Amino acid sequence: MSALFGTANSSMAVSIFCILLAVRFVGYGYNIKDSLFGMFIVFAILLCCPVLAYNCHFLGKLVIYTLSLLVMLILAAQQPQMGNGGLLTFSFVFLCENPVYGEDFIQRAWMTLLGFALCGLVLYRNHKNQNREIRLLSLLKKIDLHNKLFQWQLRLALGVGLVLSLFSWLGAGKFMWIGFTCGSLLSDYNVENNIHEKFTDRLVGAVIGSFAFYLIYRLSLPDSIPSLVPSAASAWASVRNTSTRP
Repeated sequence: MSALFGTANSSMAVSIFCILLAVRFVGYGYNIKDSLFGMFIVFAILLCCPVLAYNCHFLGKLVIYTLSLLVMLILAAQQPQMGNGGLLTFSFVFLCENPVYGEDFIQRAWMTLLGFALCGLVLYRNHKNQNREIRLLSLLKKIDLHNKLFQWQLRLALGVGLVLSLFSWLGAGKFMWIGFTCGSLLSDYNVENNIHEKFTDRLVGAVIGSFAFYLIYRLSLPDSIPSLVPSAASAWASVRNTSTRP
């Protein structure tokens, strides 16, 4: 995909791969004709919404990110226990960090169309005989705040949308990582039963790990160690320069 459409669009290639992983095993929960339409909407959201939201203020980002994720989850994550909601969230967050414009966007549009064709073929081949009598409209009519599935979809979309909007608006570098973390926590359909493991234990681990990482970088390690990884080398130089200031 990168060879055909440019390395600037490699993030869309990763997102297409994630959707391919999901639709190999998990259908959308309604008949194949409506499922292909739902998949088209999902791909259109992945293409357009991260670009639309990137330069918006906080409220605009929050609305676009949250509604985009919610629509995607309603259309393509009717079986959250299978994990496809997490893959969709990962794909969306990754693209939010990597919008493109101009000629690169045109190339991404062509890549998205090709990805839709490939994933649509897999969806049709593997799930064409499932849920023949269930229409998308009938599922949309069941959306209700008392419905556990919709509660999960709304919680995941609002949680990820909120952290993406906040950290993007604050200008945090690589804000997608907080989106990945939030998506990992909230994509669990039964998160209320795993609240201690999902939040408390992970929070303690994150704090301890971050503190240990800081201590290691503050120690006088040989300069050759961080130079083994280019990104680590730049971080190491920044820390060393800061530590030598009066």
